[in-house]
Amino acid sequence: MKSMILYKSKYGATKQYADWLAESLELPAEDADEVSKDKIKNYDVVFIGTSVYFGKFLNERWLRRKTKELSTKKKIFLFIVCASAADTNECNEIIRSNVPIEIKDKCAFYFLPGKLLHHQLSLFDRFILRVAGLFLRDPLKKQAMHNDLDEVKRENLNPLIIASKGFLIKAA
Repeated sequence: MKSMILYKSKYGATKQYADWLAESLELPAEDADEVSKDKIKNYDVVFIGTSVYFGKFLNERWLRRKTKELSTKKKIFLFIVCASAADTNECNEIIRSNVPIEIKDKCAFYFLPGKLLHHQLSLFDRFILRVAGLFLRDPLKKQAMHNDLDEVKRENLNPLIIASKGFLIKAA
């Protein structure tokens, strides 16, 4: 089965996971914006990596534009990188509001911890983060928005790697 990894990364965490995944599975990894619809059609299994900003996928529009091509895939492994720890309800809401219904049943979802390094953020992103923090009620989440965090670790990919290798072996 032909497989590929597509990702969209703003500050590098999702790209790092995509690179590690590509190395572990010996697959090509490419920036999703640089891949044509025709190229996507040539693959049976697609890994898609995206980060989440305030509940929205960074590549949400891309995903919607490529829904037709993705709906023909045998399997989609979607790895979602979040700086904050999302509980089950938040994860379900992120999936519900970002993943087109036409491909949802083909997807396996993996939430991976990301990073939030304030000195790397754009001025706009720092401003939005500050404003969003004003509306949080949970004091732990509010404090977390003001501290640096880097939980991007290779071992976070282990469940995704194990599941995908199992799928690829069965499908072969």
